[in-house]
Amino acid sequence: MQATATSVLTGLPFEHGFSMPAEWMPHAATWLAWPHNKADWPNKFEPVKWVFAEIIRHIVKGERLRLIVKDAKIN
Repeated sequence: MQATATSVLTGLPFEHGFSMPAEWMPHAATWLAWPHNKADWPNKFEPVKWVFAEIIRHIVKGERLRLIVKDAKIN
């Protein structure tokens, strides 16, 4: 069964063919979400942005990276 934006799946993800591939498996890109919620990083929000930038800098040397960012229009 192919999932679509309007479909609702029941059961476990693997029952529908979803899996978490190993890091060495072929893939089109690595997805990373830029940190935006200060509560997730208590007393570390500013430094963690530098760490994420370093992670990105290293990933893009060898593969495509897709970065998810919070839209300024969304609260």
